[in-house]
Amino acid sequence: MPVGRAKTSDLIRTEEPDAVSPAFVDRRSRKKSHRSIHRRAIWTVDSTPRTIRWGFEPCWSSGYSNMSAHKESSSKTPLRQIRAVYDDTTIRVYQAYPDAIADAALTYGTFVSPPFKMERMTWIKPSFLWMMYRSGWAQKDAGQSRILAIDISREGFEWAIAHSCPSHPSDSMSPEEWLHVKQNAPVRIQWDPERDLLLQPQAHRAIQIGLSKQAVDLYVKEWIQRITDVTPLAQGIHALVAKGDLESARSLLPVERPYGVDA
Repeated sequence: MPVGRAKTSDLIRTEEPDAVSPAFVDRRSRKKSHRSIHRRAIWTVDSTPRTIRWGFEPCWSSGYSNMSAHKESSSKTPLRQIRAVYDDTTIRVYQAYPDAIADAALTYGTFVSPPFKMERMTWIKPSFLWMMYRSGWAQKDAGQSRILAIDISREGFEWAIAHSCPSHPSDSMSPEEWLHVKQNAPVRIQWDPERDLLLQPQAHRAIQIGLSKQAVDLYVKEWIQRITDVTPLAQGIHALVAKGDLESARSLLPVERPYGVDA
């Protein structure tokens, strides 16, 4: 396998801040050597952008918006909330790529460089519909023609949250403070309006997580457990939306639940 393993302890910084294709490679059986990282990046929930400080609390909130009762429940969904497909050990994120990167990832069970570029920030998205908005249902351009569902370890996902900073500084933060925060945080967090089946913006937000530096190494070499090509699912849902059959389209959506852990 062209991609080697790296220990989390060697890479982390010590400073503070069924249309689904069956084609996938399961790496869940591999033994892991993660160490639990309990530090959490905390910022105020109702400020935009968020002001970062360090502590020992989770940075997401609870509650759930059911797509089948979207109009009624969307107003009850917290402004910022992590919603995802997950189980006891993994959480699913989405990325869109061209054929070369997608095919290599499906073959090896992780991203391979080249064609994947390890030196670039890579954004992962737990929201299926936000991924559809970003990629135009996998039709926006050739670089986003394949939609991959990537199941990563929950420990890795929580490490990313714990070592993150907002994608933009707060008004009260000086340029020097912002530079220090960015230099010591390998992960960026951004909250964008969630999307509905018509890809229209909603009042509540969906999280986007940008991985850079050692976070990319951990993502590629340790966190990824399974990669599935869900492009056929995206195409099938889009075809139903185009016909106006929203009920059938909605029934095919991945069931995303609110995600949270104990501090």
